[in-house]
Amino acid sequence: MSETSAFIYESPFAKTDKTDAILVVEEKKLHVNKAILSYHSDYFNTLFNSDLKEKSMPEIEIKDVKFEDFATLLSLVHEKPIMPTLENAERILELSDRFLMPSVKNVVEMFLISTSEFGRKYRKERMMRKHENLEMSKTPAPSLCETISAESNKTDAILILSYHSDYFNVLFNSEFMEKSMAEIEIKDVDYADFAAFISLITDKPIEYKNFENILNLSNRFLMPSVRFTIENYLASCHEIRFPETFKIADEYNLENLMDYLMRYETGTREENIDAIRRFLRRRSC
Repeated sequence: MSETSAFIYESPFAKTDKTDAILVVEEKKLHVNKAILSYHSDYFNTLFNSDLKEKSMPEIEIKDVKFEDFATLLSLVHEKPIMPTLENAERILELSDRFLMPSVKNVVEMFLISTSEFGRKYRKERMMRKHENLEMSKTPAPSLCETISAESNKTDAILILSYHSDYFNVLFNSEFMEKSMAEIEIKDVDYADFAAFISLITDKPIEYKNFENILNLSNRFLMPSVRFTIENYLASCHEIRFPETFKIADEYNLENLMDYLMRYETGTREENIDAIRRFLRRRSC
């Protein structure tokens, strides 16, 4: 593995004040947060919170996995996700089954749909079935409280928000008066948008349509992992076409989405030329 490649896979797992456990794969160390992994994985929840011997070990070795694959797997529930590739996607899916991480399967599925020719033909049918299922369901969408703040042995809402957002980390862990308040009012946001926004760092995301509103919230509340989720969704959504999607990718500097659109969708339509030129000028700087 080259130095550049090693940096890509190791840098998201450097030791910080948010990490409290060390996983070792192929003699390389990944510093992780126990609560975040426990929330997204029943495997790690058992490993860290049961009476297994690993609970008290300073370092835990994970065997029979490639370091690059395992780092990619964990990064997909991390604040600095690493994009899967067509070469490793199947291995990541196998690891998501092994380590009981269903939210990772959702991310990889969206990636495969957005990058394969089969996926491009299939996604319209898939989205239509999903829409039909939602129409048939009489169960209301979960509320914000049900999504992120419901009491369970897997969820610490303050920790999860602090981990994914520097804004909430400061809010909850500094000397601001909000630290000790039972309820904190978030002003100048739409409830439905905010609920959908927060749900995107949980294992039960809410269906959403106001992509620009959620991207604005991700910028305002310093939550970069939500941007990654939006990029994948937009790339896989048959309903969103030029010039709307291209303008969103350009305005919010979503480079992975922009690369996808320029490979598959641009053509020579006049309405896209200005956005393409802006993007290329910015990239060349």
